[in-house]
Amino acid sequence: MQLLGIVFSSVSMVVVAQPSVSFFYSDLPPYEYTDQQGRAAGIAIDRVQRLFAAAGWRVFYHFDSVPRGERALEQLVDFTTVVAPTAQQRQQYVISELPLYQIELGVIRTEQTPPVTQWADLLQQPYLVLRDTRFAYLQDEAYASPLMTLRYEVANSADALRLLNSGRFAYFLCYVSSHQAPPAPWLKVDVLGRYPVHLVISRQHAQAQQYMQTIDALLRRTDFH
Repeated sequence: MQLLGIVFSSVSMVVVAQPSVSFFYSDLPPYEYTDQQGRAAGIAIDRVQRLFAAAGWRVFYHFDSVPRGERALEQLVDFTTVVAPTAQQRQQYVISELPLYQIELGVIRTEQTPPVTQWADLLQQPYLVLRDTRFAYLQDEAYASPLMTLRYEVANSADALRLLNSGRFAYFLCYVSSHQAPPAPWLKVDVLGRYPVHLVISRQHAQAQQYMQTIDALLRRTDFH
């Protein structure tokens, strides 16, 4: 009887884990915020998700206040964004060559309130602002000092809109989008300026240069602008 030798060859499958990075964001609607399902959302989050997916990275989002998020960037978080980076921030972070997107800064007001067409219009009375928004890139402007003294800080956008609707304050200085409807039908948006938003990573990060080289190469592609 002839023996039939049957050889089973085993095929080993190697599963390569998708690299993961983390991104810090705060409460700055409509650009970045946490939606009702507890997920990161907004114009900026959409851009980050698309860019990191093109890099082949899985992104985990870390929500916190700006001061705590900046501290986390030194140890726990890989990326965040900075509006119009200052000289000090350029020393502190590795910054993308090109901006990820352009952000609009302006005021939200009621229909009955006179529009704001220039910064001087905000220097007449206190205005609302989110506690975490510092507008560091405005520090060298002539109006910066009086502008900062008139700010009335609130914890979140909901509190700002409530105070705005009560008539106690005329304006809410915040990041806005001229491409989206105001938060309520009786509100108006006046845009005061547009500024570049760059991705940043701490210079202390072990892979700072490697990560940013990947980001810069992707941002140079025309389909990201």
